[in-house]
Amino acid sequence: MSRLRRHLGSDGGFTLVELVVVMVVIGALIAIAVPSYLGYRGRATDRVAQSDLRTAVPSAEAYQTDHSGYGGMTLADLRASDPGLAASIDNVVVTGGGSGYCLGATVDGQSWSIEGPGAKAWHQSDDCGGPEATQ
Repeated sequence: MSRLRRHLGSDGGFTLVELVVVMVVIGALIAIAVPSYLGYRGRATDRVAQSDLRTAVPSAEAYQTDHSGYGGMTLADLRASDPGLAASIDNVVVTGGGSGYCLGATVDGQSWSIEGPGAKAWHQSDDCGGPEATQ
């Protein structure tokens, strides 16, 4: 017991070497964790954009049913018919003279688009731009 009191009462502490070793270990853990977290976050935003596009497809298909084609379909039309449409949906393009469409979504700077009818192709960028683009 007296040894413990003597040890606790002494002015000793951590040495500089011990503190440097602890800092190196913490730095190594951060170097491993940060890239993993950033990759996870990037994949999560991609999945959010893809999910938002997938949920917007039925609205586009309903527009086609109501108007006998996609001609004239705009983002405002989709929002009017589906108030729950995700805010990330930011682009609607009618393709093929009204026989198809392209929907675009942007989440945290990552853009995705999907072509229809039938949601047949994903694109890692917002390929919905161009002369036929309608907002």
